[in-house]
Amino acid sequence: MKKSVLLSILVAFVFLTCTEEKPKEVKLTEQDEFVRLYTGDKDIAEYKFISFNEIKKKEFIKDFNQKLTSFMDSVIVFHNWKGQIDNISINEKYPFSYISCDITFPLIENRSIKFSCKYSQLTETIQEDSLYSRFKSIPARGVVYFDGVVARDVKNETIYTPHTDDLILVSPYIEFNLIDISSVPIKHSISHTLKRCLIQNKVFIDLVKQKENKEIDEATLDMKAKALKLDSLSENLNPWERYYLDKYVRYGIHDMFRANTKSAY
Repeated sequence: MKKSVLLSILVAFVFLTCTEEKPKEVKLTEQDEFVRLYTGDKDIAEYKFISFNEIKKKEFIKDFNQKLTSFMDSVIVFHNWKGQIDNISINEKYPFSYISCDITFPLIENRSIKFSCKYSQLTETIQEDSLYSRFKSIPARGVVYFDGVVARDVKNETIYTPHTDDLILVSPYIEFNLIDISSVPIKHSISHTLKRCLIQNKVFIDLVKQKENKEIDEATLDMKAKALKLDSLSENLNPWERYYLDKYVRYGIHDMFRANTKSAY
């Protein structure tokens, strides 16, 4: 009898153990991975890099920015990221209107990362612009969801707003190009076709940068650009996707000719 009871208890224990739910793995979002670039490195998270001598600090920041570049190259575009918006403004200077804002999200403890967002549109056509229409419904301060890309110069280096080198890692303030924004999660998804177009157009933008840096000549640029077949790739995009791709390409070309006032080495 005792053996039967013990056997029953053992079977029940094994059954409960096997059927017990395993904790679900939390899948990191791209934004989480971006934040981890800063918080996952103890030298950054614990301010240790500040005590480095100038030679070591220069090499450390250079290495970090290579990791940042690799991340941005793999992601292509930041989609449906979340942050706090502030400082929305519009400045009209004929023939353009310039819209700007700041979007901030936390890194660790009292530290945050801030995107300085700017874009321009012909004043005569601004009422027809999709992004401008979205801005009109955004609160002066509050949570927003956004798509876009970090501004990078002709050398493919991240463009920061002017501040000290230490703050580039402690509280980064980065120039950012908005493609879409909303006070609720963005409904549009990045389709396979759009993603492929974005990737191929990034290759084209990088080729133009190589040409500007005299790494390739005009003939090579033309040959490689034709091989990308950009026009045929974009034929199957819907109107919103065409708008999205157009913004992406315009930003990429424009940023090449911006003065990088604070490139992290």
